Amino acid sequence: MSLALVGANLTVSWPQTNTGFTVQYCTNLMLGSWLNVTSSAPQIVGSNWQLALPPASNTPSAFYRLSK
Repeated sequence: MSLALVGANLTVSWPQTNTGFTVQYCTNLMLGSWLNVTSSAPQIVGSNWQLALPPASNTPSAFYRLSK
């Protein structure tokens, strides 16, 4: 998995061979409440799955993970 800042959006990408993953986020690791990112669906770009997340200013303290 890799993260990149593209303009104002955070982009998550992972190898295309790894299917069935969901991107999740959490704003408080101590409480551990992970939610699925539903703003858009991952797309295949080159040989990777890629998902553009909302601008970082919308959720300044968000943590992201891939979940299967």
